[in-house]
Amino acid sequence: FFKQKTAYEIVSRDWSSDVCSSDLVLAASGPAWGLEGAARAIDGGTLEIGGATVRLAGIEAPELEHRCAVPEGRWACGVLARDALAELVRGKAVLCAEAGTGLWTTALVRCSVQGRDVGALLLQFGWASALPGADPTYLALEKTARSSRAGIWRGDLDAPWGYLPAPR
Repeated sequence: FFKQKTAYEIVSRDWSSDVCSSDLVLAASGPAWGLEGAARAIDGGTLEIGGATVRLAGIEAPELEHRCAVPEGRWACGVLARDALAELVRGKAVLCAEAGTGLWTTALVRCSVQGRDVGALLLQFGWASALPGADPTYLALEKTARSSRAGIWRGDLDAPWGYLPAPR
């Protein structure tokens, strides 16, 4: 989406949307780009910022409809993962930098809120899994969340969403 447009074209499009120019700042230098502004969580690993849909790089979170198993039954872990991401970004400026392109050309990004890595926070609290080849910090955060049975790791996880690596 962004690689096919210049920074000027992206900003111009956003002027006509319901996003105020002060809510969204785009910066481009060469092939890299960035987004900054208010964000809305679509699912546990996807954000919408100023009309652009982006996925957090290096993590996989349960899809909205996914239900996880605990001894007491099944719970809506996909919804709770989305809610955790929503809480992290609610009312805060989110700064995202390009990290590649995912499936269906969805932009992959590394985002921060108040200087803290959003993907790392989701992993730390157990609401996502680190993908193979992710930053070693991500892998360590997931391992800690798994061992403390935080978030999605509090029960048995049968991973029908995307790719979820086996326990490390």
